[in-house]
Amino acid sequence: MLIDTHCHLNFPDFQQDQNQVIKRASARQVEKIVLASASVGESLKNIRLALKYPNLWTMAGIHPHNTDPGTKAKLAGQRQKIESLIKISKENKIVAVGEIGLDYFSTPSQEENQTKEEQIWLFEQQLKLAEKYQLPAVIHSRKAAEETLKIIKEFPKIKKVIHCFSYPYQIAKKFLDLDCLISFTGIITFPNADDLREIARRIPLEKIMLETDAPFLAPQEHRGERNEPAYVKIIAQCLAQTKKIDIGVITSVTTDTAESFFVI
Repeated sequence: MLIDTHCHLNFPDFQQDQNQVIKRASARQVEKIVLASASVGESLKNIRLALKYPNLWTMAGIHPHNTDPGTKAKLAGQRQKIESLIKISKENKIVAVGEIGLDYFSTPSQEENQTKEEQIWLFEQQLKLAEKYQLPAVIHSRKAAEETLKIIKEFPKIKKVIHCFSYPYQIAKKFLDLDCLISFTGIITFPNADDLREIARRIPLEKIMLETDAPFLAPQEHRGERNEPAYVKIIAQCLAQTKKIDIGVITSVTTDTAESFFVI
């Protein structure tokens, strides 16, 4: 069995064939899927979707590019809505706070006034929710490694994974030293991703999870197409080749890690 630990099945890309996508995943041994949320609205949609299918679970959280910039009062209101969902996390099938974090790579034009301070504040507030409700945190970090590291050091009791990892190995080592897991996507299958494959080779297998981040980042053999949870198997096969480990071991260990992390 494999687990897609991060995907966005609520996106319009899956509106026409959502049920078939889930069935195709199961046919490829992807028996469990964890939905990532990037806003209050997505969290609500994902709860409804997870409640519809027994093999789906969800995160609740606000992506750093989906804040409501302007005042702390607006941000606090968003945070409060997320907490109201998390309070009944078991009933809502919420298994993590995410995806949350920092992204200094680009800011959507409609949010050009958003500041780093707002991202940091909301990130810290959502980590506090994870700590309060004893949930793991799924962290998005782009062009913000050192500040991400600085913040998560203050939350040692929370289980954490760095989703869609793309930093150098030296940064991976710092995250590992803080007991974080590292999650890889279809990027590791790209021809120009030798550096990332070398990082995956060096990271202990028990510290790795697999994800599609669908509909984004389809593996090389489906490049340019919509990504979907079934393709986790391609990522697992690439990791097996990279580490020179039997695919059965990759499947078993990454599944055990994901089940333990999310408690699913």
